[in-house]
Order: sequence, then structure tokens, then C-alpha cells
Amino acid sequence: IELTDELIRDTLIEHKVITKKRVMDCGSWKTKKVGYDRHINKSYQSICNDLVCRVCRKKRKDIIRTSHYIQNQSLIDKGGETLLLTLTIPHSAKDTLNDLYKRFRTSLTQMKKGWIWRKLKRDTGMEYHYDTIEITKNDNGFHIHDHITLGSFGNTLSLQEIKDYLFRTWRHYT
Repeated sequence: IELTDELIRDTLIEHKVITKKRVMDCGSWKTKKVGYDRHINKSYQSICNDLVCRVCRKKRKDIIRTSHYIQNQSLIDKGGETLLLTLTIPHSAKDTLNDLYKRFRTSLTQMKKGWIWRKLKRDTGMEYHYDTIEITKNDNGFHIHDHITLGSFGNTLSLQEIKDYLFRTWRHYT
């Protein structure tokens, strides 16, 4: 049997793991009256657009992925480049995900307000950046890291210089 997102969502609803009404209605067909005098029945499929819903989350993720692809390709076509930076945070098996995530987000926010990040933005000709935060769990506890995709145009720094700047500021804030 193939486990689709719809089947998984419906199973979670059936077993009362998901109890949000909006998510429970997602995917169901409804009818509404339209037209000047409301004489036309129009059928539509309900969409919850909630991150709890696997179906809607996947659609949202696909839209973001496509948008990023177009943005990156447009920059490359103009002669720019994209850089992928990965940041992680020291952790141990006893750290809870909640504490680890709070520390990580605080470090990331503080780093991006700092002068080294501003210098990095200027010297790389950063046109944009976006973050993709990933969380995994193994025997050593939770592991959280951030992939920063940086779109630059007119970069004057070597990869080693970027790495050195980033390491210095990230170490300071973590």
C-alpha cells in the first residue's frame, strides 16, 4: 500500500492525532451558491492551508521551492552566483529541542544584526538570502542546522574569506 500525504493526514485525523476543524475539513468537497441571485451551485475542494496538514504543507513547500529556483536562476542568468552556507550549534543529547531551537534562533537573529554579517552582505554583493532550517534526531539528541542560500552579484571575497568571517561571527553568537 502506498502511503500518500492524504492517506497519512486522514489516518491522523481518524486516530484523533489531528483535531483542528480546518485540517479535518481539508480535501472535502463543498458546494456554494454563486451568481447574481445565488442560483448557481459551484463545487470546490476545501483547502486548510495549515502547516499541520501534510497535503497543504507540501503544496506550500513546492511553491516556495519553485520561487527560490526562479530567483536563483534569474540571478545566475544575469551573471551572479549562489552560495550555500551551513551553520550548526553546539549541543548534547540532554538538550531539549525547545531549548536548542530557541538558542539557535537567537544566535541566528543576533548574528544577522551584527557588523560582520553586514560586511559579508556588502562584500559579497548579497542581493538576497533565505534560510532552510533542518532538525534531525539520533542517539546524540537533536541536531539543528541552517542552510543559508545567498544570492550575490559582484562578490569580492574568496570562499575561504567568507568561511572565516562566518565562522568568527557564528562562534561569537553561539
